[in-house]
Parts: sequence; structure tokens; C-alpha cells
Amino acid sequence: MKTGLWMAREIAVTRRQVVAALAALASVIALGTGWLDSPRDSGGHPLLLTRENLAIKRYLERAVQWSRTMGQAQQSLADVLPASGAAHSAPGNLYQHARIARETREQLAEIARQIASDDTPPALAGLHALARVASDAQSAYASAVLNAVAVPDTERLDLAYRSGVQAADSLRALRQALARQNGGDGHE
Repeated sequence: MKTGLWMAREIAVTRRQVVAALAALASVIALGTGWLDSPRDSGGHPLLLTRENLAIKRYLERAVQWSRTMGQAQQSLADVLPASGAAHSAPGNLYQHARIARETREQLAEIARQIASDDTPPALAGLHALARVASDAQSAYASAVLNAVAVPDTERLDLAYRSGVQAADSLRALRQALARQNGGDGHE
């Protein structure tokens, strides 16, 4: 007697088959998660993050942040630097500009401390030297601007402008080196 096209048969699944199926499913999930969470290079290829590669990646992230902060500080200093030979329009501007320059100098001093105490991967020693040069140039610029804001005479203003050019050049060199390392624009 037929009950249809299919005859009822009992399907026997052994414990070993269940364990193998669960292990295969867990492997697929682990591989999928690993593939999705793997860091990628600029071409989209997965990277192997050894301890050294991870240290380099983290250092580059910090260096990009330092670069951003130095760029913002440089803009703040340029905004408060009086025009050549011009006096501040009101005493309130003098106090506000001096406060901004002082706070910016303190911010740059903190960046300099971070750079000096950073655990730099040996492969990035040259980049670290550029970060130190840029930080020192930014700090010198902040001090020169603070002096020029306090007493805006020609000599102090000229020194501040020259310091600004040196700070911009050193920051540009750092950003170019970061761009080469990151495969981006150095502002990432």
C-alpha cells in the first residue's frame, strides 16, 4: 500500500553527525565574524595585525590626532596675531587674544609632553622625529604670538610671523609623512 510518492522512513542522525554539523556552523560563524572585523588596508585587503603592526596602527592614529590639534592651534594663533604695526582695537581684545594665545600654548605643551613620552614603534622613529620638530615649532610660534600680542612692536611681530612660517612648514612635513604612511591625506 502506497501512501504517496514518498514512503515514510525513519531518519537516523547520530550524535557524531550533530556534533560535526554544529562544529561546521560555529566555524562558519567564526570565519564570517573574523572576515567582517578584520582591519583593511587602503585597497580593502585584510591586514594581519601582529603586536608590532597594531602598535604602528595606534601610533599613526595618535600622530594624526596630534597633527589635527597642532593645525587647530596654528589657526587660533594666526587669528589673534595682530596685523603688522597695528595696535589692538580695544583693551578687551588684548586680554582675550592673550588668553587665547596662552591657552593655545598650554595645549601645545600638552601635545609636546604626549609626543615626548610616547612609546614609538622603531619603524616610525623618523615620523616621531618629525612630530617632535612640528611640536617644538608650534610651541615656539605660540610663545612668539603671545609676546607679539602683549607688545605688538615690529620686532616681535616679525619674529611671530617667521615662527608661524616655520611652524606651518614643519606641520606640512609631518602631514606629508603621515599621508605616505596612511595612504591618505594626513588629516584622517
